[in-house]
Amino acid sequence: MDYVNKSPKRNPSKQKQQRAYKIKLFTTILTVGIVTPVIGLNFYNSSTEKQTVAISTQVNDSQTEELVLPNKPKPKYVFPEKLEQGQISFIERDYDTPDSTPHQLRCGAFKLESDAQNLKNKISKLTPMNVSSSGKWYVVTSPYFANKRKAENFKNQIKKNLKIYECVLRQKRN
Repeated sequence: MDYVNKSPKRNPSKQKQQRAYKIKLFTTILTVGIVTPVIGLNFYNSSTEKQTVAISTQVNDSQTEELVLPNKPKPKYVFPEKLEQGQISFIERDYDTPDSTPHQLRCGAFKLESDAQNLKNKISKLTPMNVSSSGKWYVVTSPYFANKRKAENFKNQIKKNLKIYECVLRQKRN
């Protein structure tokens, strides 16, 4: 028996499956290729007929009567315009809440005092800041705010104006 020239026999059912797949693929492509342009042409023809009818009726109406449109109504709200200009303001009210404990912002802790002073000088444009030493660390803190809302408001100002995102709120311990 010669093992060198012997080739493995192919499974006849696999060949039939491949042939059936090719036939299905061919018919699908052929169907899509024929049906799609026919549908597109029908749609195009129907839309142009509607346009010509609409144009012809408009021409006839404009010859007999002149249509006068009413003035454009003014918008009731000016909020979108203010939003685009960035001029939104709100009235801050002091609510009597049970959680009116003072809050403080801590914006950084550094091993070098010079780094802490640099951050303090940057934030001091908005409010006075403190640099306190606790062991090996120099911590940049704000004065105490009356409530959490005011502290959050100031934190958001720092984020918006100075692009400093590391500030953390802390409650005053009793």
